[in-house]
Amino acid sequence: MTLPRAYPPMLPEFDRFLFAAVGEEVDGVPLSVLSALARLELDPWDEAARLAHLTREAAADQLARTIARLSDRCWSEGEARQISDGLIKRLPVAGAAAKSDRPAPGTRL
Repeated sequence: MTLPRAYPPMLPEFDRFLFAAVGEEVDGVPLSVLSALARLELDPWDEAARLAHLTREAAADQLARTIARLSDRCWSEGEARQISDGLIKRLPVAGAAAKSDRPAPGTRL
């Protein structure tokens, strides 16, 4: 007997982005994008999908501002932008993200 799926898939096309390291914690442990977004009370999958639908330039700008909001880190604006530029390259293009069966962020069910 097959068990029914209780939850939709967690958008594996965003795994390369969400599990990438933003930097290191104070104790040297890598800080993932997923953890950073969750600390800022953002849904990591919704945020990844939102960023994937923007131009690379706009997504990098917004992600850099998000990274700069991490209170336990002190990155300069240039450092945050350099980090975000590398991370944005890990996002799928908008067409690949749109193939998901999960509703777009902000869509009311």
